[in-house]
Amino acid sequence: MAQASIRLISSWVAFLAKFDKCCDAAAADIASPHECRMLLALNQPECQTLSANQLANALMVRPTDIYSVLENLVEHDLVESYDEVISLADPAEEDETIIEFTAPGKAISSKSMPWHITDEGKQKALAFEAAVSDVLAQLDASLQEPDLAALKKMIFDILVRPGSFYAQSNELIRNPEALTANHRLVASAATLKAIDTCTKSNLSLSVTDFRFLLELYPQHRGAEKSLRAKEIVNYLRVGRSYVSVTADRLEKEGLLMRIPDPDDARGVLFQLTSEGKLAVRETADDLSVLYAGLFGSTDDVLMRSERMLSAALKTIDDYLVTHS
Repeated sequence: MAQASIRLISSWVAFLAKFDKCCDAAAADIASPHECRMLLALNQPECQTLSANQLANALMVRPTDIYSVLENLVEHDLVESYDEVISLADPAEEDETIIEFTAPGKAISSKSMPWHITDEGKQKALAFEAAVSDVLAQLDASLQEPDLAALKKMIFDILVRPGSFYAQSNELIRNPEALTANHRLVASAATLKAIDTCTKSNLSLSVTDFRFLLELYPQHRGAEKSLRAKEIVNYLRVGRSYVSVTADRLEKEGLLMRIPDPDDARGVLFQLTSEGKLAVRETADDLSVLYAGLFGSTDDVLMRSERMLSAALKTIDDYLVTHS
């Protein structure tokens, strides 16, 4: 794979991962990020009174991924449900109750029983939507008009792919400009999930772990790239403990190595091994196929993507600095 293509894949992975962190930051003081995303979805006209399976389809996740989140929302009176939940006495506290799904309840909810967002849930959904819309407004303002139009086209194509929940949305199909904050969140999360599936299948690594390797991949063929731990912390927006633990694991797997820092007698630098570079190239090849399937692979698309991602990443980095 060409170095330019790997740089583009690296930029896309970084953009999606950092945008996800922006949305998590937007959820602060409202509810957990997963709860906020579900409340926002349930507050959309097309997503009200959906069964669990339908809601999972609207969020582009598996039904099993949403049960625990729904439980928490029910427990905090943010969502109302019917017979799919029951109250059981907590053996530790006689006066307390806990809410659990019954097996029949899961079956009922997956088939037909609808969920309703409460008034308090709607308030939290609107607060989260306002915070996310602020992020999106800053992002949109940083892009040139053709690039913004291209980004919205990408989001639209992800949402309405055959068999998806939104492929049945007449309003969205008639007017692609009707994309909401929820639509953009869902499309971004679905793409990031697809990348995560690829990196786990190829390397048994999370997206963040793969980004660790991507940051160390040299920009020019035959060159080397070395980074300090604090630089990895800044690039990935993670804690030092994550870098230390992950570096140990990746080193044991033969993907990276530590070398002495010529500017610090006690310091070390991280650098990819030959096996690490090969792992990045092979996984980037698979992600390039995914990228081409979603967005196209013409020179015009690639050039626009590079320009768009450069502006978008700067905006997102600025947002994360002010909201960290």
